[in-house]
Amino acid sequence: MALCEVCGSFLVANDAAERTQSHVAGKQHVGYGMVRDFINEYNTAKEKAIEEERLAREKELEERRKQKEKDTDRKRRSDSSDREKYRDKDRDRERNRYRDRDSDRERSREYEVR
Repeated sequence: MALCEVCGSFLVANDAAERTQSHVAGKQHVGYGMVRDFINEYNTAKEKAIEEERLAREKELEERRKQKEKDTDRKRRSDSSDREKYRDKDRDRERNRYRDRDSDRERSREYEVR
């Protein structure tokens, strides 16, 4: 006895070629062959889809990382320019404060003179 590799049926080892040929052309043997082929194609397609999804995720992560680096660089640049703006504003406030003091002193002197 021999076991058919496709459908799992028992075959007589020294059977007539005609019987073996009819088994190979039979509906059960052909059907099992079709199912096995479909499963193989399905698994291949599934593996391919998983690989494509993994590559897409990696690409997206890489794009996010690049965007984050760009944002960080922009922020660093803007932080330095913001610091300069704030320094300028602080300097202007200092100047204004001294001007205000000076003008207050002048007014008080005017009142004292009168």
